[in-house]
Amino acid sequence: MFTNVNLAAPVGALAVLGAGFLMLIAGLVFLYGLISRRLGLARLVLLAAVIGGAIYFGTLLVFSFASREEVLAPGQEKHFCEIDCHLAYSILDVRRTKTLGNAPNLATADGSFYVINMKTRFDEETISRMFDLPADVQHPALLMQEGEWLTHFVIGHENSPLHKKTRFQLGV
Repeated sequence: MFTNVNLAAPVGALAVLGAGFLMLIAGLVFLYGLISRRLGLARLVLLAAVIGGAIYFGTLLVFSFASREEVLAPGQEKHFCEIDCHLAYSILDVRRTKTLGNAPNLATADGSFYVINMKTRFDEETISRMFDLPADVQHPALLMQEGEWLTHFVIGHENSPLHKKTRFQLGV
């Protein structure tokens, strides 16, 4: 199964939430140390927060380096793993065309439009896009990703820094 994560989604979500909670507590204790003039406490908490952050981001990068690029053939599914559910997408059909629509709303591509018919499991209304690619594109592929900013900090998620991606092959 091809997914957008290489660590179980609940584990990644708990890790980012737990790290965020610990950083919030560390920030509050740091402020308390500064306000109460307990500079030793403030320094200790700051050091712990820096070390904890380094460990978290180091783990995030380890999972990113352990990931691998994937290009899926038509019909193969990419699963978007969430805490409580999964969405799966696959390409059913791809066709190239120079124009889309009818006059007077006719659109002409600079290169070629790629019209992609996708199958979505769980919510078929979640996606519809048109792509205009240059005529000389070799090996076109489609990358579908989640847009949530928090996913960039989830260990093992393909949106995390340097993580490899799973793409759909558009061999037409």
